[in-house]
Amino acid sequence: MTAWSRRTWGCRVSGCQIEGMEAVILENTVLRAVVLAGKGAEIIELTCKPKDVDVLWRAPNGVVNPRRAITSVSTGEGSFMDSYGGGWQELFPTLGLPARYYGAAMGEHGEVALLDWDARVEHDEPERASVSFSVRCLRSPFRLVRTMTLEGADSPVLGISEQATNEGGEPLRFMWGHHPVLGPPFLEPGCKVDVRAGSVQATSGPRGSFSARGPTTPWPWYVNAYGEKVDLSVLARQGPGQVDELYLTDLETGEYEVRNDRLGVCFALRWDLRVFPYLWWWRGLGPQPGYPWYNRAYMLGLELFSSVPPDFAGAERAGTTLLLGPGETMACSLEAHVYCLSPGGGSGREGQSGEEKATVRQQ
Repeated sequence: MTAWSRRTWGCRVSGCQIEGMEAVILENTVLRAVVLAGKGAEIIELTCKPKDVDVLWRAPNGVVNPRRAITSVSTGEGSFMDSYGGGWQELFPTLGLPARYYGAAMGEHGEVALLDWDARVEHDEPERASVSFSVRCLRSPFRLVRTMTLEGADSPVLGISEQATNEGGEPLRFMWGHHPVLGPPFLEPGCKVDVRAGSVQATSGPRGSFSARGPTTPWPWYVNAYGEKVDLSVLARQGPGQVDELYLTDLETGEYEVRNDRLGVCFALRWDLRVFPYLWWWRGLGPQPGYPWYNRAYMLGLELFSSVPPDFAGAERAGTTLLLGPGETMACSLEAHVYCLSPGGGSGREGQSGEEKATVRQQ
């Protein structure tokens, strides 16, 4: 792993230690991504360099090394929330609530988010920086490989290509998700959210357990728990009616963007709908007393999920899990755009649009 880049221009890759964990930095002239390989290969920073604005949320506890955090008592939910510091995690092979997975106990959001991933530099040239991250699960026979790439010294696009392989000897159903959460200073009242979505569905109960609570509504409208009709496309000020867990379905395309016109910064994400047909909406824009935030949170999670409801048994019953046979691999791609808005509010991003295709192949 590169300890520190020899260059100060163009695309480049650097390595460092954060809280005792290996971290990798990919950057060019306009974008910096910091990836914590030692903990789930989670993305802990996505900074628009011309504006010096990181779009991701940083939780009150900051970066936590789970191997240094000894809690006073273990919980049935697992260690995800104790170690959660904001940012962007990958969730696999379950997501949401703790589960029994083919006889194995899985904590909240599965197992890969807390594992130590290997990192290998594929390219480190001024025109291209690319790092491959890989991990083998412990309680399930899967191997994940994620390659993250910056193409071009001035491109505000972080490309992500992924493969999940079933190395077991039996067919396995699973869930897959990406958990990016946005926060201040980028996220503030007045930010605009553009999602090409058909339907908004609320959840109710503890930690997103599902039951009917009012009608399904067309995007961007939603009736919250207080009976208020809310426009989800514009972030409101803090208030008790701004704390919800929802999911969006019937998406027209795998694409959304969040714009802060005051700062002139936009975050956009594009993904493959065939792998991630649901967009989970975790909105914490109001008071949330007690564990884990103690009224110290203002964030919005717009998370790509393969399956609903967010528990493995429920998703199996609903028929929304994914499936890989022995030796099969599923591949997909994402694009994260972090760019400056033009003076008229238009896009300053580069890179091609269009939905990437997922593939399943036999090894």
